Amino acid sequence: ISFDVDKTPPTLLAISATISSGITGITEAGAMVSVVMTDPAGAVNTFETAADATGEWNISAVELIGSEFTSDDNGTYAFFVSATDAAENAYVVPTVNLVVDVEAPAQDVIGGLNIEQLSKAGDVVTYGLIADASYDLAGDGIGALDIKTINFDPTEFGYVEGSLTSDHYGQLLIANGISASDGVVSGVAVGLMAFTDFSQPIAEFQMTVLDTSEPISISITGTLFDGDAAPDTSETFSYMSSTLTATVITRDDTAMDGVAITASDNSHTTDSSGQLSFEVSNGSDVVMDASFAIDDSATSAINSMDALQALRIAVGLDTSNGPATYEDFIAADIDGSGSVNSMDALNILKYAVGLDAPDPHWVFIDSAADHSAIKQTSVNYDTGMTLEDFSVDASVSLTGILVGDIDDSYSGLIA
Repeated sequence: ISFDVDKTPPTLLAISATISSGITGITEAGAMVSVVMTDPAGAVNTFETAADATGEWNISAVELIGSEFTSDDNGTYAFFVSATDAAENAYVVPTVNLVVDVEAPAQDVIGGLNIEQLSKAGDVVTYGLIADASYDLAGDGIGALDIKTINFDPTEFGYVEGSLTSDHYGQLLIANGISASDGVVSGVAVGLMAFTDFSQPIAEFQMTVLDTSEPISISITGTLFDGDAAPDTSETFSYMSSTLTATVITRDDTAMDGVAITASDNSHTTDSSGQLSFEVSNGSDVVMDASFAIDDSATSAINSMDALQALRIAVGLDTSNGPATYEDFIAADIDGSGSVNSMDALNILKYAVGLDAPDPHWVFIDSAADHSAIKQTSVNYDTGMTLEDFSVDASVSLTGILVGDIDDSYSGLIA
């Protein structure tokens, strides 16, 4: 009897440790890799993983420290790596070190002028400069204001020409935007009366946001209140997401409260004004739809008059309210066959008198879309809406149609 004894330990090659990928390497396919990590505080943790069919293995940064590396994790990490194959041959490599030196994020510094976002329209943001009354040393208001520089990165912001203004100083504020392309704007103002309402902006300016990939900063230096120096200010703003506001209405524009909106796997509910707002990561595709339970009002809204309207539509007549609209066609097709016929009229009547029939239900369609292709013989439409590459604040509207309620009496019941 003969047999082979495997005494060859697996090799450990190309071991590297980075803050982005964690620790990686190559060994024998299927070998078990053990990594003993000593962090900057001296704590020791052990991690294990198996090499794949090509021998590659990885322990990610998230596995090593529970998150991505930040400035709070700076220091030297020592890794003791060993690999063991199926024959229990082991191989150990010398210690591998990873030096983490992540730059700390910029910290906001609030000085004499606080920069406050007042509004945002698309990619244009209006900022207010809120003066700190504690730097009004004389306590009699600010008669003269000197803003030496408003500083920003011109690849992140574009100054809106002429937008540095003041309701208080009016024409007596002189703005200088000649160096705005280099990221510098300044202004001086002298008032006929001192500025004393410190709850209001002493001045305003506008910027066009050019970079939404990371937080961006604005700083103000060299501020003088009546000739007295006030501390500099630096503030950071994030435009990595945008606000999507959705309004849900009935066919006669009545607000719908309590409608569940699903958007990109998140669920939200409309308020009494029929609205809701939520943040969406810039560049995302948003797939939105809505649902609403059939309540007593919806049940009461469907009656024999709706059955009559469905029958009139089925035979090519106008409804009692005039020519049928695309909303009428959608509401009349209760069996979802894609056309309005006598069976729809019969089913609506059966439901109205309490007999077995297809259940009524809500559909929600894009209020702004073109639905002119919907006809009596072609009731085809998309529910909800899709917004591709969403990257600026926007408002959209969905119209709720109660299938079975052709004359839209539901709107009157909830108005």
